[in-house]
Amino acid sequence: MKGEIVIARSAPLPEHSTSVHSAKKDTIAARATTTATYSFHPHSKRNAISSLHVLCTALPFLLLFCCWPVAMSAQSILSLNTTSLSFGNVAVNSAATRPLRLTSSGSKPLTIYSATVTGSGFSMPLVSFPFSLNPGQAVTLNIGFEPTSAGAANGRIIIVTNANVGPVAMVSLYGNGTSNGGGAAPGVSSFTVNSTYIPFGNVTVGSSATQSVIVRSTGTSPVTISSAMLVGGNNFASTTYPSLPLTLAPGQTLTGFLQFDPSTAGTSNGTWTIKSNSSKTPSVMVTLTGTGVTATNIAGHEVSLTWDAPRSSSVPITGYHVYRSTASGSYHLLNPAEDTQTTYIDSTVQSGQTYSYYVRSVGSGGVESAPSNSTTVTVP
Repeated sequence: MKGEIVIARSAPLPEHSTSVHSAKKDTIAARATTTATYSFHPHSKRNAISSLHVLCTALPFLLLFCCWPVAMSAQSILSLNTTSLSFGNVAVNSAATRPLRLTSSGSKPLTIYSATVTGSGFSMPLVSFPFSLNPGQAVTLNIGFEPTSAGAANGRIIIVTNANVGPVAMVSLYGNGTSNGGGAAPGVSSFTVNSTYIPFGNVTVGSSATQSVIVRSTGTSPVTISSAMLVGGNNFASTTYPSLPLTLAPGQTLTGFLQFDPSTAGTSNGTWTIKSNSSKTPSVMVTLTGTGVTATNIAGHEVSLTWDAPRSSSVPITGYHVYRSTASGSYHLLNPAEDTQTTYIDSTVQSGQTYSYYVRSVGSGGVESAPSNSTTVTVP
């Protein structure tokens, strides 16, 4: 036995976006089925009722649908363009990069606390953590692979965020180092600096303080330092630095000196960016900070911080990072070299200023935890 069936929508929902496939007319055999699609897309938090008429040569009947929209709470969500990066075959001492895109796809800002790379030959550009992405905003990190020997390599990137679901994300890394046919491996030029953060502390207005920056050639071929640009007003200056450009052989170092000479009381920030001909490290930025104080307010104030070690951890704790902000500024790291004790003394504070602090524990591999609760103090 066969019957003819017609499905059509009635009772439209004017305040909601609804749809049904065009009224369809099918001839179906006994015990066979046919399908019509009905969708509900609410534009407001109100209930809705609609119906479908099913007309059949054997027996007409009516289907009634009730829909209730659900309000979702605002969330921070991290979306990645991929959860694995494959670099394929890369010649030994050559470099390849792949993009990793981090997107804030929720309805609340997303904070990226840290991103750590593990695995031989894999690298990530220097990034200042933590930073925030507004909803819809994205950032792209160019992940590198530079094998030093032939063979397969595996690694991963661990990303710690404030996402409501999956606050810790992992990206797998794969690559294969290949020889170049037995000839000499091509040289790679690169360089590092002894620190990418230099605090000058409190300096009396009218006097100066000096810190050294050591640039080291860390590649297998010479690197040329082409320029060093200082940004930070008149309070910072570079002194006793050789004329550039200058070429450093592998292992050779270059020492420069930076000076902080405050003309007024208050905190100053600056950057010193070093550029080179290296494809691996074309530039490195050093962050500078210092506080000018008058002779009457440099009374040797300091802030002493103590905290409890985590009661449990899935990885061994190797130390702690302490972060500080002023009333009008963002947080920055006070101790690039992690402290192993659960105490820290900040002797760079200024009279009359208000500071906020939080601490992150650091696990093996350099992975930071989420921040602790913050504490705020005002220096008398």
